[in-house]
Amino acid sequence: MKAKFRTQTVQLIALLGLLGAILGLSRSLYGLLTKNTLLNDRIRTLRVLQNDKMILEKQLMDAKKPEFIEREARNKLNLSKEGETVILIDTKSLDSTMSGSVSQQNSQANWKQWWNLFF
Repeated sequence: MKAKFRTQTVQLIALLGLLGAILGLSRSLYGLLTKNTLLNDRIRTLRVLQNDKMILEKQLMDAKKPEFIEREARNKLNLSKEGETVILIDTKSLDSTMSGSVSQQNSQANWKQWWNLFF
């Protein structure tokens, strides 16, 4: 009877040890899968950031060129070279004038539009 009890106890301890090992392995496997997913997300983020870096480096190289500096000075700061005159046009009033004249011209016959253009 004692031998049977010992074998059952050994079997129970072995079963508990096996369950503990399975539980530990399953936790390790879950952690590994979670870290793998995190790693893949970080790799995707790294690729996007590398692509953005390449774009920004190209823009920086372009911005260092004298042509870019001159174009930006002309467009954004309204600067000009010596002998040039800067003319500013209000695009809002130009758009409304253009849209009004187009609708008025479309209502006239084609020959009248030509007549009004030249006379």
